[in-house]
Amino acid sequence: MDHSIEMIVPPSLVQVRAIANGSMLFGVQSMGEAFERRPNALNGLRLGLALVVLLWHSILLTDRSWLSWPLHQLLEEVPVDAFFAVSGFLLARSWTKRPRALEFALARASRLLPGLWLCLALTAAVIAPVVAPESTLRDRATYALGNAGVYMSHRGLAEDGQYLNLSLWSLWWECCCYASMLVLGSRRALTAATVAAIACVLWSWLLVLTVAGVWSAIPGTLWVSAVPRLGLMFALGALIWLVRARVPVSGNLAAVASVVLFSSLLMPNYHLLGAPSVAYLCLWASLAVGARRWARPNVDLSYGTYLYGFPLQVVLVRHGVDHWVPLTLAAAPLATAMAWISWKACEAPALRWMQEHRRPRRREPSGLST
Repeated sequence: MDHSIEMIVPPSLVQVRAIANGSMLFGVQSMGEAFERRPNALNGLRLGLALVVLLWHSILLTDRSWLSWPLHQLLEEVPVDAFFAVSGFLLARSWTKRPRALEFALARASRLLPGLWLCLALTAAVIAPVVAPESTLRDRATYALGNAGVYMSHRGLAEDGQYLNLSLWSLWWECCCYASMLVLGSRRALTAATVAAIACVLWSWLLVLTVAGVWSAIPGTLWVSAVPRLGLMFALGALIWLVRARVPVSGNLAAVASVVLFSSLLMPNYHLLGAPSVAYLCLWASLAVGARRWARPNVDLSYGTYLYGFPLQVVLVRHGVDHWVPLTLAAAPLATAMAWISWKACEAPALRWMQEHRRPRRREPSGLST
């Protein structure tokens, strides 16, 4: 029998300090520390989400009668919800690092508007004559100018209710979330307690709609459903950043979140149980594959892919592509190609301009937590 005494190696001073300041939880790296020290694949993740939205639109434009309710929720709602959760996380991070209202607003405008305006101009000038040859120049100009303010006041070129670009509906709600964060930040109310309280109110709103039996009958673009759904996801993303020192980056926790998410898809409204899982999983996944070079593209093509996917799909359907598989396979490379053009032509130059004209950041005292 071996009576040797095993050596118990004490934790290093670095580990002790990490656990003390919240960057490690029981030896597991926290979300805040991970995003500060590890590469992440948020650009790649968002591009993947945009392509899933494109897949959903392909099904929507052809035949969705074969979809089960869980798959319907997974494809229609989860990708957009994940977009809003990531946005809430990143913008809460941005505000806490640079709490300047005007700079925050200009940064958001420079990210959204140039790409949107180029997309509207190309849609009116190139795509509209193909899908609606009977439309006049005035119709096309009205469509482009009417939607240039982010709010989608014109669905298409005619009064038939047909969307020319269904993706535009979410941009208005994205801007509303930006404005809400700007108000909270400016009033020094962007705290974990405040955001958690807002999330609880929005969750309760969703619960009322679900219990009343009207959730599945309400179009997702209407304010009565968009506000609680998208607001909740944005708030959850922001909340993870605000309590980042207490949120572990854990594969075990991600596995539990995955089980919760897929179980919640069986419910009439998956958000009641699965919304926190979506917020956590998309951030965890971006870190899990962050070390892979293929997952970290140098350019952000997600916004352009999201914008151009639907109009290109409408053109393809107009020319006889009537099944969701070939429609997706044809539209995906076209949308990403247009996204690359949009990035090079206006999105990246606008971001560079913003970087060049922002005020220098004041040096923060050593050890100040952001």
